[in-house]
Parts: sequence; C-alpha cells; structure tokens
Amino acid sequence: MHWEIKWYLTPRDILSETHKDLVRSGGEWLKKTAGSCSLVAALIATVAFSTSTTIPGNFKDDTGAPTLEDRPEFKAFAIASLIARCCSVTSLVLFLSILTSRYQEHDFDSSLPRKLILGLTSLFMSIISTMVCFCAGHFFVLKDKLKSVAFPVYMP
Repeated sequence: MHWEIKWYLTPRDILSETHKDLVRSGGEWLKKTAGSCSLVAALIATVAFSTSTTIPGNFKDDTGAPTLEDRPEFKAFAIASLIARCCSVTSLVLFLSILTSRYQEHDFDSSLPRKLILGLTSLFMSIISTMVCFCAGHFFVLKDKLKSVAFPVYMP
C-alpha cells in the first residue's frame, strides 16, 4: 500500500518534500533580514517623527504660522520630513508583515519577495529623504555665511 501511495504523489507533493530544508533556511534568512531592517525603519521613523513635529524657527504671533515658511529651505525640509515619515512607517509595516508570515512554499512565490522589495525600496527612500531633511535643516543654521561651501558638499 505504501508503494501505491508513493506512486500517486503529485509533482507539488514531490517538490514540497524535496525542498523542505530550502524553505526553512529561506524563512530564517528572511526573518533575520526583516528584523534588522525593521529596526532601522523604526529608528528612521522616530527621527522623522521628531523632525516633522519640531518646526525650525519661531511662530508669528498674529497668525501662528512659521516665520520661515516662505523660504525654499523650509519647504524642502517639510516635504522631505513628510516623505521620510511616510516611507519609514510603510517599510516598518512591510517588514513586520514579513516577520508575521507563515513562510509556506506558496508565500515564497510572490508575496514575500514583493514585500521584501517594497520594504527595502521604501526604507531607502526614507533614508534619502531623511538626508534631504537634514541638509535643508543645515541651511537654516548656516544662514548666509557658508552656503556656497556647504551646497557642493550636499549635492554629490
């Protein structure tokens, strides 16, 4: 009877049986990668949240609007801060969804690679926009003194 049952195994059953170790090692690698990246995404989300809630400069007494809102550095700072926060939270959610996955064979087909690529892309976008926010913030500190020197440093 055992030989008869083995005779009727489907190709999917044979694939599942022969690739158990590969699925297990791929799941372990994905857990380590997603754990490390989620830590970085959480740190960037913390920094992006603090920069988006702390507006540089003072506020106008009569309207409550920021005093530096007409400067282009302020607009770059605000937009980069918003992008950094959104992308870091998105990457954090994607990496946490990878960590809570079941790691079944069919998950490795499209779901897990798609989540990993989207998570890494949004993580890199959050890193880049955090750097843009940092550079725009430096222009407030430098004012008009060293802008000609600092601008080539920030623009590779």
